[in-house]
Amino acid sequence: SDLRLCREELVSLRPRPCKQYCKVDIIVTGVPPGDEYPYDMQVRANCNGLDLFDLLPVEGSYSTAVRKNNTSSYSVRIPRQKQSDIKLDFFEKDGEDGPVGGIDLGNEMDRKGYDWTKESLDDIYIILDFVRMDFSLKIVEWNPYKLEIEI
Repeated sequence: SDLRLCREELVSLRPRPCKQYCKVDIIVTGVPPGDEYPYDMQVRANCNGLDLFDLLPVEGSYSTAVRKNNTSSYSVRIPRQKQSDIKLDFFEKDGEDGPVGGIDLGNEMDRKGYDWTKESLDDIYIILDFVRMDFSLKIVEWNPYKLEIEI
């Protein structure tokens, strides 16, 4: 972000969009045709927003459900973090108990070189193999020319 002093009546500043969140797309493979993935997913992190003036991450508990897009596609947005202390938890559908498992997403993001200090945060694609109980993660640079609109 740029700072301009307003010493005249008219000052102009061209906006530069900066993405302050990481979009995580999850594709589940290995689920038999006609069946549904048997778990709900939730993301937990340690920063829950941004300071209004300096746009630095604000520490606080962040937890959100992962949204189902279709039978094998899910997505979630994670706000800018100070460090990659992020967990992806799995819960039994309609289950009252706590998580039945999880992935240390932050550790894998660090291992792959994810940078929380970039001006515009990158996105992540995860392939979650249900049969092998394994996953792979890929960092994808944000495309500022791809407009995302949610209604």
